[in-house]
Amino acid sequence: MSAPRTATFRLVAALLVATVVASASVGAVGAAPGDTLPTVGTVAAKVHVPNTMGVLVTPGAVWAAAHRSGFVYRINTATNKVAAKIKVVGASGGGPGQIVYTRRRVIDVNYLYKSIAFINPATNKATVTNLRFENSGFPVLADGSLWVLGYGSSVQNPNRLSRVDPKTGRVIATVALANADGLVYGAGSLWASSNGRIVRLDPASGKVVGTLPVHGQPYVFADGSLWVLQNDDINVKATVVRIDPATGSVVASVDLPDLAQTMAAAPDGAVWVGERSGLPHPHLWKVDPATNTVAGQVDLGNITSGVEDITVAPDGTVWASLFDADLVLRIKPT
Repeated sequence: MSAPRTATFRLVAALLVATVVASASVGAVGAAPGDTLPTVGTVAAKVHVPNTMGVLVTPGAVWAAAHRSGFVYRINTATNKVAAKIKVVGASGGGPGQIVYTRRRVIDVNYLYKSIAFINPATNKATVTNLRFENSGFPVLADGSLWVLGYGSSVQNPNRLSRVDPKTGRVIATVALANADGLVYGAGSLWASSNGRIVRLDPASGKVVGTLPVHGQPYVFADGSLWVLQNDDINVKATVVRIDPATGSVVASVDLPDLAQTMAAAPDGAVWVGERSGLPHPHLWKVDPATNTVAGQVDLGNITSGVEDITVAPDGTVWASLFDADLVLRIKPT
């Protein structure tokens, strides 16, 4: 049986925190459902990648995880064509999920499987390391280590944060982190959600050093702030919450036009947000950190799929994966 995709797990987490609490003193700003937003980009290319999940841009290439096929695809950014398919499954199975890059290696975490693949971009070959636990698909590089959320007794209960040597794949240490979802590094700290609250962790030890009274998933660190996504499935409402890492206080709360799935930071500090539903058209929304508003949107076309993941190149080009449409889209900002 195929492993469930990341969206399934995120939906479970969202239902657990459907009652959104950000800050009574900070009013929501930005686009409300039904607002007409200006267009801030166009789809420049479409690349076929089956059941694509994580996407990551590196110099000259975009890497896309084909979740159910057990491959990571390498896309040439000069031609928008697939340049290589790299097998990343190990003895315990496959299920490519999210991707990070360090030390001239592309690292794929096999979501819901006990393995991590280390890809050499010079040879397009992968070395697969088997682990003792299943991964949740949120790899983060911090303090010279790879940090991965791991599952506990059931799929719905990831209960550990593991520190992995990015050279060898060896697990250095594990720390208990109940009902965790989302993992970000910024301002010298790791940030995650645990039992529906945002926790701050010391990357030197992996221990929790603070808890914020904010619900949601931390996704990106941009423009000196931590950005958290809140989905209220009951009322069909999504909000992006901006948090000051120095004080832990909510700086702004930005309403989105619809439920969201993922976020990514751009070099200019903007935050791109991907719509969760593909009906009738999926969208990307651009949040401007200067005004804490939704500055505009990109209509991705007549595609029945939500946005699974986003990565932004140094020149501002946005790449988005659409799991159900088997596509990676290249978006040219305007």
